[in-house]
Amino acid sequence: MNSNTIRAIRVGDTTLPYFLMIHGSPGSNMDYDAFIKDSSFTNKYCIVLCDRPGYGYSNWGQADTSVINQSKILLQALSPWLQHREFTLLGNSYGGPIAATMAAISNGKVRNLILVASAIAPGEEKVYGISKTIIKPSWKWVFPTLLYLASMEKLTHKQALKSITPLIKKYKGTVLVLHGTADQLIYYSNVSYAKNNFTEAKELTCIDFPDQGHPILWSSEERVKKLILDYMVR
Repeated sequence: MNSNTIRAIRVGDTTLPYFLMIHGSPGSNMDYDAFIKDSSFTNKYCIVLCDRPGYGYSNWGQADTSVINQSKILLQALSPWLQHREFTLLGNSYGGPIAATMAAISNGKVRNLILVASAIAPGEEKVYGISKTIIKPSWKWVFPTLLYLASMEKLTHKQALKSITPLIKKYKGTVLVLHGTADQLIYYSNVSYAKNNFTEAKELTCIDFPDQGHPILWSSEERVKKLILDYMVR
């Protein structure tokens, strides 16, 4: 893991509680612009953003389809900032299982986990047929690298999620799950999976977004923000 290059930034007063956000697929740390520009967050938290392995400026274009491996890489890369403190961790979409795994293997440093429209249930997500074409060596150069990376993750995601189920079951902090009931990309059944598998969690709160699809982080931005702020100050 020493050969990995991870881009990460801190926004805000570094003496405040840390709040780490993990982006989905495709994506980058820029997905959270609305948070780092919102004083409701930056006045209370030091926000840490990073590009997941393969995305943005973190080993760009090198697909890593292992949820566990990505989680370990990020924890190691961010350890100079995080090793001596507790922190809150948020994951959106494909960033959700990364966040959940990081929380589970953080040795108790993650006390609060937030999953927004997150894919944690094996097989409970839409898979596009064209993804198989995109990753073929003879075709992948035709498509943007972002689509190649996302397709590589999607086609291996079911098995990758199965591998983290034992870890999820051991997480002992609190969990907040936000999900749209009409999500046709990461199915709403992921909520039931969370209820059935975060069995050791101190507290599990699931909040529905009725008739909302997958991009609730943006389409319901203000409600998402308020729910997160209320959750974090309990």
